[in-house]
Amino acid sequence: MIDTLPDTVALPKRTLLQEKDYIKLKIDRHREGEKLRVLDLFSGCGGLSLGFHKAEYEIVAAVEIDDNAMSSHAKNFHVGSSKIKEHTIGRDIQKTNPEDLFRKLGLQGNTFSQIDIIIGGPPCQAFTRVGRAKLRNINSDSNAFLNDPRSQLYKRYLEYVRRLKPLALLMENVPDILNYGGVNIADLVCEDLEKQGYRCRYTLLNTVFYGIPQMRERMFLIAIHENLGLVAMMLSVTGLFTLVSLNIMKRMKEIGVRKVLGASVPSIAGIMNREFIVILLIASAFGSWASFSLTNSLMGSIWKYYQGVNTLTFLISIGLLITVSLATIGYKVFAVATMNPVDTLRDE
Repeated sequence: MIDTLPDTVALPKRTLLQEKDYIKLKIDRHREGEKLRVLDLFSGCGGLSLGFHKAEYEIVAAVEIDDNAMSSHAKNFHVGSSKIKEHTIGRDIQKTNPEDLFRKLGLQGNTFSQIDIIIGGPPCQAFTRVGRAKLRNINSDSNAFLNDPRSQLYKRYLEYVRRLKPLALLMENVPDILNYGGVNIADLVCEDLEKQGYRCRYTLLNTVFYGIPQMRERMFLIAIHENLGLVAMMLSVTGLFTLVSLNIMKRMKEIGVRKVLGASVPSIAGIMNREFIVILLIASAFGSWASFSLTNSLMGSIWKYYQGVNTLTFLISIGLLITVSLATIGYKVFAVATMNPVDTLRDE
C-alpha cells in the first residue's frame, strides 16, 4: 500500500499544495480498512489515548515530559513494540519536533503521512482557578498565572498540527481557558486552525451527562480538515442532536408542568423545536450557497477544464441534511413530549 508520495510523481501544473495529497492518501488508507493513527500530545499516562484505543484507533506515539507517566503510557499501549524503550522516555514538547520523534520511534516515510488524528490537553495549571491560586501564593503575585510559560504550550500543539496535517484533532482543557486574562484561547486556536484549512468548533461538556457520576465540566475543541466535507456535515447534525438533547435536559421540569396543565403534544414539540428549526434553515440556506460558490471557485483555480458542480447536486445534499436533521430533532422532542408527566418530573 502506498504510504507516501514518491518525489518523482509529476503533479498537475495547477494543483493544490502537496500536503493535501497526503490528506487524500490518509482518507484512502482508512477506506481500505486501516486503523486511524493517533498522536497524543501532553498525554500524561494516557487517559485520552485509552478512550481512542477502546474505539479501535491505533495509538502511534505520545509526547509527555514526565518519565513515570510515559512509562505507564508505554506499558498500556506499546507492549511488544521493538521500540518500547523509546516510548517510555519523557520528552519536552518545546524541544521535540515530529521529525526527530518519528525517527526515534522507527516510523518511516514523510512526516505528513504518519498521523491521522492528533489529540491532547495542554497543561491547565495557568488556566484553572485552583492553579491560578497556587501560582499567586507561590509567587506572591496576583498576575503570576499570566506569566506562566505553560499557558503558551497550546502553540506547540498547533505547530504539530501544521507539520503533520492530521485529518482531525481534539483538544481538551478546563473551562477557564475561555477566559485567560480576558482572552479566549479556544478562539485563538480555532482562528489558527481555520487558516490551516480546518473547520473548528468548541463547547463545554459536563461528564455527568455522559454516564460518569461526577460534576466535571471541560472544554472540548474538535477540528476536521476541510477535505472531509461530508464528515463535517454529519458532525454538524450530531452537534445539533446534542444541543437539542442538552436543551431538553434543562427543560424537563417545564415540559412536565406544561403537560400537567394540559398542554398538547404538538404545542410542546413546537416550543422545543422552534429555535432549532430557525437555526437549521438559516445555516442550510447560507451553507448551500457558500459551498456551491466556493467549490466552483476552487475547481476553477486548480484546473483549466473540469466538470462543474451543478445546482441540483447541492440542493439534494442540503435537502438530505435538513431531512435527517428534522427527523433527528423531531424524534427526540416527540419522545419527551409524549412521556407521562410523572415520569418527566421524576427524571428531573
